[in-house]
Amino acid sequence: MSHATGLSRWLGETLAGSPLAVIEGTPNATVLAKPLPQVPTADGTVQLAHYRTRIVADGSSITEARAELEHEGASRFAINLPADSTLLICSLNGQTIKPIAGENQRLEFPLPPGEGKAVKTEIAFSFTAAKGRLDDVSGKVSADLPLTPWFIH
Repeated sequence: MSHATGLSRWLGETLAGSPLAVIEGTPNATVLAKPLPQVPTADGTVQLAHYRTRIVADGSSITEARAELEHEGASRFAINLPADSTLLICSLNGQTIKPIAGENQRLEFPLPPGEGKAVKTEIAFSFTAAKGRLDDVSGKVSADLPLTPWFIH
């Protein structure tokens, strides 16, 4: 599409390189344009989530987590740690970070911007929790994992 004179800057930038728009007319043609509503998409998705939990007889545990995220723009990834757990370490793309603390064990991780295209980011963290002594007879144990509003593939 060639650049036409007299078009608003917004219209020219919006249609630049787009195979979906053709504007034809005489040099004095009037073009009315309005943006169409767009459907919002998810901030990002979890491409892979890997958790490894070790539990000892007194009921305490340590969980190591690693997730591969795919996102666009500068969004935030959020998780809710299980109740009564403590964050030990955390990294984003291999660099140690301190996440933003929220209510109810919520942690938010600012993600690097994607500048208009999808970005892959790796997040890793570990936390401890205590569930109480294991039952010696039944051997039953429960373990809670962090929750996230992001879709996990």
